[in-house]
Amino acid sequence: MDLFDISKLNTYKTSGKSFCDMARRIRINPLIADYYEQLGSDYDDLLVTRGFNTTDFQTKCHRRAERILQCGRTVSTSTWKESKVHHIKSVQLCADKFCGNCQKQFANRREHRYTPLLNVLNEKYDLYHVALTVPNCTGFFLPDTVGKILKAFGKMMKFFLCRKKIRGLPFEGLGCRGAIRSLEITMNESMSTYHPHLHCMFVFRKGINLDKPKVFTNNFSFSKGRKVQQFSAFEVLIQKLWRLCFDGDKVTKAAIEDLSEGYSCIVNYADGNYHQIFKYAVAGLLADKKKAMRKDGNVQRGLSYTEFKDLYFALENRRALQGYGCFYGLKLDEAELNADDAADEEIRSIIHSLNGIEECMYSKEKLRDVIENIVIKNHVYFSDKDIKSNLESLAEDDT
Repeated sequence: MDLFDISKLNTYKTSGKSFCDMARRIRINPLIADYYEQLGSDYDDLLVTRGFNTTDFQTKCHRRAERILQCGRTVSTSTWKESKVHHIKSVQLCADKFCGNCQKQFANRREHRYTPLLNVLNEKYDLYHVALTVPNCTGFFLPDTVGKILKAFGKMMKFFLCRKKIRGLPFEGLGCRGAIRSLEITMNESMSTYHPHLHCMFVFRKGINLDKPKVFTNNFSFSKGRKVQQFSAFEVLIQKLWRLCFDGDKVTKAAIEDLSEGYSCIVNYADGNYHQIFKYAVAGLLADKKKAMRKDGNVQRGLSYTEFKDLYFALENRRALQGYGCFYGLKLDEAELNADDAADEEIRSIIHSLNGIEECMYSKEKLRDVIENIVIKNHVYFSDKDIKSNLESLAEDDT
């Protein structure tokens, strides 16, 4: 039997490009591992308590360094040696928030898994992408700013879900059923400041046209002295409400009306585009750093230790992605994405055919050997749908 004539095998065949892109993404991981070791050394007197377990911070950082160093470097397979066919069982991942390889796959998997749900909701409701920003801050204030952003959004959602009311502002008319908010942190290189902000997907009742007409002008309408956008009445309202929630001020109709200006907020009908809310927290920042690295191939042009430290303390023990209302309780975190899915009937059929030719053996292959086997030796690697989807996601843009 000619294995390469089996159409089912080609359906699940993994390209060498997927593994080459994985190798490219983990190239910066040794630098991040060094940063973890340095962070542990700088704060070696700290203790970390979780539940009933207490660990010294240096040990915790050392373990993370070890995990991120090993990320993507080992592929577990069942191999039919004579046939030159390998069934990918798993790829070793570290799930670290600073690993572009893992976070890219997790973001892709979340988008793939939850887009059908959003499409179903879109049939009965209107979905809006809402971007909420606050003034840029330095690294020293970044942890506090991120904490205030997440707390402020929770406070604001109480008004949207009508669990708290603002006299004179009938939020009930919006028919808000829930929202997903995603934290992202980018950087203004010229000013050496961070730009933490939220990308959100809101579910409102149909037909209220919250993003139009855009007729209001304020300071956020201009960029470098040039007028680039205007806002709807709803956007102006949310800008002021968001500012009051973030600043910790009492929210009343009078307080909103007294504000001359809020913090920048943009509201747009999603129209089936949900990509922004599934990006990982440092996606844009790392993408910018990688562009600088690619100019001369020097990983030192990437994330600096100071930036790493600022981001670590800002993101540690904070949920970057959170659902509210109808999305509350959905498993949107990375841990769920490591769950094993049973091989479907087609995969079992392929394995059965291969076992009829020769006996397979279990092996752990190094990433460089996998790339050589596919690109040079023309071996075939196939995998279950989810693994193949995760690997293929590495060929997409980082942003």
